[in-house]
Amino acid sequence: MTSARSFYIFFIVSILNISFVFSQANNTQTLLGKEQIYVDVPLTNVKFIPPAHFIYMEQNRGYMHVGTSSSVQVLEVKGTAYTMITSGLTADYFKSQGVSLVGSEDVTTKEGKKGKIFTVSFFVENVEFERLMFFTGDYNNTIWINANYPVAVKEMLNPVLKESLLTARFIQ
Repeated sequence: MTSARSFYIFFIVSILNISFVFSQANNTQTLLGKEQIYVDVPLTNVKFIPPAHFIYMEQNRGYMHVGTSSSVQVLEVKGTAYTMITSGLTADYFKSQGVSLVGSEDVTTKEGKKGKIFTVSFFVENVEFERLMFFTGDYNNTIWINANYPVAVKEMLNPVLKESLLTARFIQ
């Protein structure tokens, strides 16, 4: 198969995936999955409800939606309260890391825990992306979730990803 034909097939499949997600954009519950099933995140003590159509990819240790080039990576920081981590995340800090702070907001998880979401922007090969950096936890441990998406699909994915992030909790 020629590379031009391969690209064409990839392009059509991507458009179909994006069209499906756009058609579902007004129904957050559908995008999170009708059954609202929590999954245990491998190699962590965390569970959450990933957005529908995001598949766990072991090689990336995260959830991917290939059609939109979006991803969700769940991390656990043991021995540190999330407030200690977030207190150092300033605009200057983000700038030193090569990203721009778009904004931050205090949030409450579905479980009633306090948290914080930072939104930063960056470029990958001239394509602008945003990253939601979500932090919550207790005095001893932090749940840290990064959700990345192209800015071109922000209106569709940002609310869905936030809804998913707010389902995160420790496995009891």
